[in-house]
Amino acid sequence: MQKTKDGRRRIIESSAAVLRDKKGKAIGRSCIMRDVTDHKALQQEVIRTQSLAVVGEMAATVAHEIKNPLAGISGAIQVLAEGMPKGDGRREIAGEILDQVRRLDTTVRDLLNFARPITPARQKMELAESLSSAWRMLAPQSEAKSIRYSLTGDARAQVDADPQLLRQVWINLFQNSIEAMPKGGELIVDIVPGPTLRVEIRDSGNGIDPAAVDKIWRPFFTTKTRGTGLGLPIVKKIVEAHGGRIWCETEPQRRTSFFVEIPQ
Repeated sequence: MQKTKDGRRRIIESSAAVLRDKKGKAIGRSCIMRDVTDHKALQQEVIRTQSLAVVGEMAATVAHEIKNPLAGISGAIQVLAEGMPKGDGRREIAGEILDQVRRLDTTVRDLLNFARPITPARQKMELAESLSSAWRMLAPQSEAKSIRYSLTGDARAQVDADPQLLRQVWINLFQNSIEAMPKGGELIVDIVPGPTLRVEIRDSGNGIDPAAVDKIWRPFFTTKTRGTGLGLPIVKKIVEAHGGRIWCETEPQRRTSFFVEIPQ
């Protein structure tokens, strides 16, 4: 490991050999040094991808096994709760149990969504309408009522994409922004035209710890107390399935910006 002048750490591989003349006498030494940082990073990414594939298969199997019992538990609790008088304190306990069952069900659904291969059913669609539709679904939330939402840029932009999957991307990103602005704020969405359309989503929330920015795409990593840590990995998977890319920039305590590029 060596450090460059600008402070970056690089992995260097070196090999040395003795140089000899025709009689076998040592006359010098050669040393070859190669920067293998990117190669090592690629190896690690391949290992990580293979591990995720195995985890995905296991997660899908486990999720299927859990989903049916969860539905049975939920139904039984609801039946029991309906048979209790309105003033019965046990109804509140039953409600708490149902709330936890819903959390488990959400986790199971996220696991299934993450584990399944994504094959977009593409069609020509208006990007502005897709974004507006996602916001209309979330706007009735009490937490969203104090947020000023605006959509700017190329209102006529179209993409060849899966409407349902793309709306899932916007809903997830918008929901994250809503939760980052508990006291209200601004959510600005901009459609930037170009060879590859770019959607920029900026909120005036608390931002993300810079040390966590690269980790938010990892499965099960979350900074939320009730999050599954699968929302953003699923978003990334959907975007990449469309041949696009997504990245994040943040200013702690000020704002977070997500950038989504989608080929036209």
